[in-house]
Amino acid sequence: MKNFFCSQKGALTIYLALIVILFFPLIKGSYSMKWDAMDLYLPWKFYVTEALKEGFLPLWNPSMNGGFPQMGDPGTWYPISWFISLLTNGYNSYSTQLEYLLHLFIGGTGMYYYTKNRVENNLIAILLGCSFMFSGVFISNAQHIGWVVAASWLPWILRSFDKSFAGNTKDTALFALFLFFQLSGGYPAFFFITCYILLFLLIKKIIDQRKHTDKLQQTIPYKQIVLFLILFMSIAGIVVYASFDMAAHTNRGGSLTTLENKWNYLVGSLTPQSFYTFFTPFATSKNNTDFWGFDFSMISVYIGAILLIITLSQIFAKQTDKQILANLLAAILFFCIALGNDLPLRKWISIFPLMDTFRFPSLFRLFGDFFLILSAGYAFKQIVREEHYKKIAFKGLLISSGLILFACIYLMTIAERWRFKEIVTVGPKHFCHTAGMVEFALFQLLLLLGLISILILVYYKFSKYFNTTLILVCILEICSATYFQRDATVSSSIPVNISSSGIDLKPEKYPIPDLKPMSQHANATYQPEFSYLWRNLPIYRKTPSHDGHSPYTLLTQQIAHAKGYDTIFYQFPILFQTTFESASTINLNHIDTSSIKISTFTPNSIVFNVINDSCELIVFNQNFYPHWKAKINNVESEILKINENYIGIPLKLGINHVELEFKPPYIRIFWYLFLGGFGTITLLLVVGLFKKEK
Repeated sequence: MKNFFCSQKGALTIYLALIVILFFPLIKGSYSMKWDAMDLYLPWKFYVTEALKEGFLPLWNPSMNGGFPQMGDPGTWYPISWFISLLTNGYNSYSTQLEYLLHLFIGGTGMYYYTKNRVENNLIAILLGCSFMFSGVFISNAQHIGWVVAASWLPWILRSFDKSFAGNTKDTALFALFLFFQLSGGYPAFFFITCYILLFLLIKKIIDQRKHTDKLQQTIPYKQIVLFLILFMSIAGIVVYASFDMAAHTNRGGSLTTLENKWNYLVGSLTPQSFYTFFTPFATSKNNTDFWGFDFSMISVYIGAILLIITLSQIFAKQTDKQILANLLAAILFFCIALGNDLPLRKWISIFPLMDTFRFPSLFRLFGDFFLILSAGYAFKQIVREEHYKKIAFKGLLISSGLILFACIYLMTIAERWRFKEIVTVGPKHFCHTAGMVEFALFQLLLLLGLISILILVYYKFSKYFNTTLILVCILEICSATYFQRDATVSSSIPVNISSSGIDLKPEKYPIPDLKPMSQHANATYQPEFSYLWRNLPIYRKTPSHDGHSPYTLLTQQIAHAKGYDTIFYQFPILFQTTFESASTINLNHIDTSSIKISTFTPNSIVFNVINDSCELIVFNQNFYPHWKAKINNVESEILKINENYIGIPLKLGINHVELEFKPPYIRIFWYLFLGGFGTITLLLVVGLFKKEK
C-alpha cells in the first residue's frame, strides 16, 4: 500500500479522490457553478459545439449583441471542450463544471510530473500538485474557466519544453500541443506571459550549454525548434488568424495603456491586503470590496499556509539550496507586477509586445504562486534529506505558531464570538452563511494553529514520522481551505437539473428566423423557460438577437450606440426592405417585410427571396463586418454599411434571390492546416509510444 501511494498511479488516484471528495456536489449534480462560468462560458461553448455538430465552422454568432465574430475568441477552437460536449451529449451546465474539474486534475498532475524529478520525492511532488491545483487562481477564479484552463497547462508546457530541448521528438509534439491548448482554451494574457517565460528559459539554456559544452559540438536542437514551430503554427494558425482579424474591429484589439476607463490595463490590480489570503483565504468568502480593494474572486494568492511557513524558514538556513532563493525571487517579481496600482513594474513591462493589451494585473499572481510552490518543493527536499534543515523548519513552525496565536487573540477581541457557538447549536452551514470576514479569518487561523500544534507534538514525540506527517498535514490544510472557500467562489446550491432547465428545449437545427422585431428575441422573452440562467439565452434558442453579454464590442457598434441607432434597430426584424434617406443612411419610417421569404438559415449564412417593386435595398439586421459576402441571382453584389453598423444590400427590380454568407478569407485553409497538424501530432505521439514500448 505504501509503495502504491508513493507511485505515479498513487498520485493520480490521490488527486482524483481529493477532487471527488471536495467537489462531490458538483460531480453529483447537486450544485452548479456560478457567475461568468454560466453567463458567458457556457453559452459560448454551447454555440461552438452545436455549430460543429451541425457541420458548420463556428465563425459568426448571430444570437448575441446583433452578431459577433465568434471565430476571434480563442476558446472557440479549444478541442477539449468539443470532446466534453460529446461525453455529455451536448454542452450544458454539467459540461461546464466537468470541464472545470478536469482542469483541476490536469493542473495537479502537471505540477506533479514537472516537480517529481526535481524534488526526487514522490510524496513532496504529490503535495506540490495539491498546492497548485487548489491554489488561489484555481479556486477563487473558478468562474473564469479560461483562467483555470490556461493555468492548468502551465506545468505541462514547461515540462515538455525541457524534454523537447533534450532532442525528444515526441515531447516536441507535446510541447506544441500543450502550448496550443493554453492559447486556445485560456485567457490570452497567460499565453503571452508564458511565452516570455519560455523565451527567458530558452536564452538561459543556450547560455548554460555554451558554457558547459565544446564549442565544436552542436548544443542547440535546431531541428526540434523548427519542428515545434511547424507543428504549433499549423494547429494555432486558425486561432492567431481569427484573433488578429477580430482585434482590428473590436474594443479589445489595441493598447490599453492610454485609457482611463474600465478597460485600463491597471484595472484589476492585486492589493497589498490580498496577501492576508496566504493564511486566511476563507476570509475572502465575504466580498468586502472596501477592505480587499477589489472583487474577492480576483485576490487569493493561497498555496498552503504551512507550506509557505516551511519555505520561508529555509531561506534563513546556511547553505540553503539556491533553487529555493531563485524561485522565491521569481515569485516575488510576479507578485510585484500583480500590484499594478501600488508598484510601477506593471507599467514598466507594458512596453513589451502584447503586454499592454490586457487588464487584470492580478492574473500575474498565478505565476507568483507557481514559482513559490517550486521554491517550496526544494525547501521540502532539503528538509527531508538533512536533519539540520528539519530543525530550522521546526523553529519556523514554533515562531509562526506564536504569531498566529497573537493574531487569534487580537481577532477574538473584535469578533462576534457567539457565532462560534452556532457551529454546534445551529450547524456549520449557518455559520458560513451568517458569520463575517473577521470570524472566518479567526476560524481558519485557529484551525491552522491546531494543525501546527500537531506537527510540533509529532516532532517532539515521534520525530521519525515528522517528514511524512508534515506533508500529510500540509495536504489536509490545503484541502480544508479549499472546502471552506468552495461555496463562495466555485459553486452555488442550485442543482444541475435546475440550472440546465431551458437548455434541454434547444432546437436540433437552426430554425428559420421569423420577421418579428428583434426585441422579441431578447433574454426577457425566453426567461420563463430558464430558472437559473439569465444571460445570452437566445443562443440556446438558436435565434438572432440584439441582446447579450460579452466582453467584446465591435467598433462600429460603439458608433451606432453613440448615435442611438442600436435602440432603433432593436425594434426592427432580422430582414426588412427600405429606402435611402441619404448616403449610407436608411429611411427609418419606411420598413417593409411583406415580400421576404427566408429559405435557409445557419449561423454563417442566410438565403431568402424578396420582391422589389420600389425599395432600394434590403437590410440584414446584424452588425457590419467586412467578411460578409452577398450574391443576388447568383451574381456577386455590393454590401453597404448602413447607419454606421448594419448590413445593407442594394436590390434589383423584380425577384431577388439573395445569398448572404459570412466567409472570412483563408479560414478554410487554416482549418485544414489545423486538422492536418493535429493528425501529424497524433501520429508522432503514437510512434513515440510504440518506440517506448518496443
